[in-house]
Amino acid sequence: MTVGELRRAVQQMGATEANRAKAFSRVGMGRCQGRYCGHAAAEIIAAAANVPLEQVGRLRGQAPVKPLAVGSVEDVE
Repeated sequence: MTVGELRRAVQQMGATEANRAKAFSRVGMGRCQGRYCGHAAAEIIAAAANVPLEQVGRLRGQAPVKPLAVGSVEDVE
């Protein structure tokens, strides 16, 4: 996902809220689940939509909230 794609989701699709933008552009759906890019994405959305940052909101976490290494999961029967 690029900044241009995120701006396009805001300007052409009306995604002025973080989770709406996530649905259209996949921002925050990478390995970090938005923990690193979430604030920057919110600032880009706010600037592109010309709205206050507080109005954009924040990305909702999706399961798994924290990735687990496959080796750390025990076999439970």
